[in-house]
Amino acid sequence: MRLAVSKAIGIRLALLALGGISLLAGMWGGLLRLDWLLPVPQADWISLHGPLMVSGFLGTLIGLERAVGLRRRWPYLGPFATGLGAALMIAGVKEPFAPYLMIVGGLSLCAVFVYLFVRQPS
Repeated sequence: MRLAVSKAIGIRLALLALGGISLLAGMWGGLLRLDWLLPVPQADWISLHGPLMVSGFLGTLIGLERAVGLRRRWPYLGPFATGLGAALMIAGVKEPFAPYLMIVGGLSLCAVFVYLFVRQPS
């Protein structure tokens, strides 16, 4: 039992770290959009600001919060997909895997919200 709990906490912390890295990278892109003189790791780093902030950061953390609240395994697909997609974007691997992972994560989060609405419409 103790091993299962520590494994679950480790998975949650890894997803939380992916969300935090997405936040930092998205903020970096946002500061570049404001013409701050920062190093640019990739030529199109500025264009990653939106996907990293919305899907990478918010999608991962909101999905993780909902998955923890539901106490089921399947809702973890959403934060895992968005976090992995964000990590691939940061690493420079964009096409076609990262956008598809972001889409899968977003659809999974939509499924979680539909499940929650059906379960408790109030």
